[in-house]
Amino acid sequence: MEPIDVFAGLNTEQAEAVRVIDGPALVIAGAGTGKTRTLIHRLVHLVQSGVPPQNVLLLTFTRRAANEMIDRAMEMLGRSDVPLSGGTFHSFAMNCLRKFGDSINLSLNFTILDQSDSLQIITKLRGELELDEPKSFPKRNTIASILSKAVNKQKSIPDIVAEEYPHLLATMDAMSTLG
Repeated sequence: MEPIDVFAGLNTEQAEAVRVIDGPALVIAGAGTGKTRTLIHRLVHLVQSGVPPQNVLLLTFTRRAANEMIDRAMEMLGRSDVPLSGGTFHSFAMNCLRKFGDSINLSLNFTILDQSDSLQIITKLRGELELDEPKSFPKRNTIASILSKAVNKQKSIPDIVAEEYPHLLATMDAMSTLG
C-alpha cells in the first residue's frame, strides 16, 4: 500500500485523534464535524504503522454510519479484501453477549426489545389486565422507564417507584402485575 497523508485536511483535534497508536480512541463531536473521516484516517494511520486491520474495531451508533465507515475505510485503503471489523455499539454488544453470555449465566436465546417493542407490550398488557383506568395510572412511557430502571439498577419496581416516582405509590399494586 502506497503511504497516504492521513493528516491532510484535518484540524488540530482530528489530527490528535488520528495520531494515537496505542489503545482506544473515543471521538465525540457534533453532527457534520468529521468524526467518521477522523476515524477512517486513524484506521489508515494504524494500518500504515503496522497494526493489522483485523485488530481494529470501528463502532458507531447507526447501521448506516457503520456501513459508510467500513466502505470509506476500504476505499481509502484502496483494497476491498481488508478484514475490517465494525458495526454499531448495540450489534457489537449483542454479538458479545451471544458469544460469551453463558459465562455470566445469560440464556443465549435472549431477546432485546427496542422502545417501540416495549411500549407495544405494555399497551397490550394494560389492556389485558384492564389497567387503563383510573387516569392516575402511569402512562406507558413512564411504566417502560420504571421497568427499565428496575432492571438496569437491579432494584425492585417498588424501590424504583418509591425513590423516583413517589407520586405513583398509590398505583404500585396494579403496576406490579406488569413486571
